[in-house]
Amino acid sequence: MSNDENREKNEEKAAVPVQPIIDMGSTVVKNSRGTVHCLTIVGQVEGHTLLPDNLKSTKYEHVLPLLASLEESDEVDGLVLLLNTVGGDIEAGLAIAELAAGMTKPVVTLVLGGAASGKSEYAEALVLRSALPRYYLATMQVWDAECAARVEKHRKMRAAKQFETIECPLHLEAVRLSHRGTALLEDLGNLTATERYAPAGAGDAAAEHILQGLDSLAAQCENLIVVSNEVFSGGADYAGDTDRYLLALAQVNNALAARADAVVRVVCGVPVYYKGVEK
Repeated sequence: MSNDENREKNEEKAAVPVQPIIDMGSTVVKNSRGTVHCLTIVGQVEGHTLLPDNLKSTKYEHVLPLLASLEESDEVDGLVLLLNTVGGDIEAGLAIAELAAGMTKPVVTLVLGGAASGKSEYAEALVLRSALPRYYLATMQVWDAECAARVEKHRKMRAAKQFETIECPLHLEAVRLSHRGTALLEDLGNLTATERYAPAGAGDAAAEHILQGLDSLAAQCENLIVVSNEVFSGGADYAGDTDRYLLALAQVNNALAARADAVVRVVCGVPVYYKGVEK
């Protein structure tokens, strides 16, 4: 391929679509750090009354659904809103301002570690830095009276830290949070085992169901922090059900790590970030 052909190809990749800018005053900028949607609101805000054709205006019925779709989009990481207005329909302008001010994107953090590595303590410390409400999604299956007593003890301990505990050994996709806040799910190891082997679980489709549940949960949160176990790092070979369980957990870990904003591994109580930074 010649230098001219290479240059033309690079220019095509770098070109910004012009029509969305003409139609909506918006464009999308992508780079290695993420995707940002840029939206301009200029002139007068046109609400319930049509403005003359010779006035520059922004139609609120165009902006509101666009803002809603941007908030729900998995492909957009941020929004730049450029305002240069001179009046118009005050109520329509306030509606745009209120919707924009309330927009949020959930932040997902995956905390990994081996047994007794300090991963649970670190994940809880992250949650305690956040504002209320705080949710704790407990995934341990209660099998007997001893388990029930342990669960009750942990619920009381978490209540003192202003956690609302939600028992969720199965069917994460069915969880509904009463308000947006920070949720801590502990842990994926228990959840995967129960989904795979419990009679009411998803069986061979456990990983797929758990990932759907994580997507649903993240959409309800300001922050979602998920604790999971490292698998296959020891190099040991397993067979039968153990191998299938570990493969399912690895599938969930890998998919969640790809989607997460931050991935941190805790070793001997020390957090090491592989993706994102500590906040």
